[in-house]
Amino acid sequence: MAFIFKIFKWTFKTILVLLGVFPLSKCSPGYREQNGKITFNGKEINDKNFIVLNDHFAKDDTAIYFKDYIIENADIPTFEALDAHYAKDKWMVYYCKVERDAQAYYLTKRNVIFRMKDADVTTFKLMNGGLDGYAVDKKQAYFNGVAFVVEDVQTLQQIDGRFVKDQYHVYFDQSPIKMANPVSFEILNSYYAKDDKRFFYYGKPYEFYNGIHEIPCDVASFELLEYPYSKDQASVFYYYTKILKADSKSFQTLGSHYSKDKNYVFLESEIMNGADPASFSLVPQDEYATEANYYSRDKNKVFWKIRSIEKANPDKFKVIGLDYSTDGQNIFYESELLPNVDVLSFEISHHNYGDSDAKDKNHQYLKGKRL
Repeated sequence: MAFIFKIFKWTFKTILVLLGVFPLSKCSPGYREQNGKITFNGKEINDKNFIVLNDHFAKDDTAIYFKDYIIENADIPTFEALDAHYAKDKWMVYYCKVERDAQAYYLTKRNVIFRMKDADVTTFKLMNGGLDGYAVDKKQAYFNGVAFVVEDVQTLQQIDGRFVKDQYHVYFDQSPIKMANPVSFEILNSYYAKDDKRFFYYGKPYEFYNGIHEIPCDVASFELLEYPYSKDQASVFYYYTKILKADSKSFQTLGSHYSKDKNYVFLESEIMNGADPASFSLVPQDEYATEANYYSRDKNKVFWKIRSIEKANPDKFKVIGLDYSTDGQNIFYESELLPNVDVLSFEISHHNYGDSDAKDKNHQYLKGKRL
């Protein structure tokens, strides 16, 4: 199985290389000057007046280059590259980047040059070496070339890639965090932060629980549990919201976003009605599983997510894969019993592609439906 996956991965990567999404070689992207030779993406440049500024910027006696794009009207003698994106000359600050066209499935690249006309060239400088896109001048702050409002740019400092602060505010993704104390504010890990009076949860832009949110907790007794759970002396939290009816003192996490206390079992923040906390456990996945673990059981029932699987024997129940399961007498898909299946000959297709994903000696199946 691992060998097949490696072949698939190599084939997919090769296609992307041919389409230009990934460079063919990791050792020769951008501009390079080595052993007296200057190259751009591995292609030699023979102009004796050509100067490499960094991997992304270069110049000769007639033009300034960002990758393979000419920056028009730049002042060549005073032009300097500040990092992979920011540059400046005596007249202007520039922010340069490569964009991909979403309508062309990210395969079409184009270079974009921002002339930061309001930036003060003399005082403009990068924050944290420009690693995260932040910069300042005497008037304002910038992220990826775009100005954003801070109350006191003179005291602005970077905390990490998403947080900066001045003497008055903490800013998350370039917006002030209401009531956050910049003096005591600190990052706890990739998802949690705090000050002297509050705890915060923050998510990444592509996640469902994105943005930054204050957790309505008792700060003195608050503690982090297995992500994304936390609790204080009276309440339990899933991400940043309270789990209704959860008992903080007896609460424990079980993995795969399952948890329980002395009274209830929870999936994420939802009560699994009818589940017995004392005997509840997760059903192990099969060795080929790629999906999340949605199967669980107690002494009386088997569950798929929060739904009980009728007629399933919890003592003999096991996961087959691809959301199929069995108790030795029946085959189930998710929480549904599949009628008239030959249990002994039933098997799934581990590669999970084609017109079917399972079969027995009589029929083929796709997502629990007989074909």
